[in-house]
Amino acid sequence: MTPVGLLRPEERPDEWGLLEVYEVPPMARSRTVRVAKESKKFFNRNLQHEVAYLISAIRRLDISMAVFVESKETEVKDGRM
Repeated sequence: MTPVGLLRPEERPDEWGLLEVYEVPPMARSRTVRVAKESKKFFNRNLQHEVAYLISAIRRLDISMAVFVESKETEVKDGRM
């Protein structure tokens, strides 16, 4: 995404698209975005990395839940709950 005229569509790799943003008056509420070049669809996947990313996220969730559960148990023992 670039301001209009900063890049030409033919300067981009074939697979990449290009969005151009038009300038608007300072008090305008929105900008105009135009598709200057459509991108090709990306179908290349790296399943091994996707699974590793998912496992990493699940691991972090598990850790944060363990801390939360331990904290609640401590509060109950101390009579704060």
